[in-house]
Amino acid sequence: MEPSLKTKLDRNIWITRKCRINASERLLSHAKYIEILNVYYSIFVIILSLISLTKQDNLLSMISLSCSIALTISIIYANVAGYRERSSSLKQNYIELQLLLDQLSCIDDNDTDSVVNISVKYAELLKSSENHIPIDMYQLKVSNTDPGLALSKEEKRSYYCQLAWRYLWRGALILLPLAAAILYFVLR
Repeated sequence: MEPSLKTKLDRNIWITRKCRINASERLLSHAKYIEILNVYYSIFVIILSLISLTKQDNLLSMISLSCSIALTISIIYANVAGYRERSSSLKQNYIELQLLLDQLSCIDDNDTDSVVNISVKYAELLKSSENHIPIDMYQLKVSNTDPGLALSKEEKRSYYCQLAWRYLWRGALILLPLAAAILYFVLR
């Protein structure tokens, strides 16, 4: 038997809401990571500058200046990307989706006009916010026990590759200045 319009809409809103929650958390995580990274790099540049001043090392001063410029550009990028604001916007959107789910739960299956009205509101909410990306859907599928939301082998591979890539990048960005500093002082 074909599921009712209300059942389909309920499922679609629920899935969208969960994906938007995942997207909001992902963006907030990016924002926090970038803030921590900027503080970390700022401290590194300050230490590098102090060492270059005390050692009167022109090459180290040039490296320090280059790092300072790169840090300034990354801070500007972080502000322009607006991860925290985008996360907040998605949060507002998934709260409004929850209100639609609550309204939908109070409607009878046969009340087609009310279901269609909620469907229109759902479409408006979809248009009012940025969409999530596939990894947010994969995360929903990984954490869900519904067989209809199981990850395919390709999705599973993609999900775990994306996670691994994210953590490798994050780790590399943390280790990069330390590795560069060690290499500089060993080769000097």
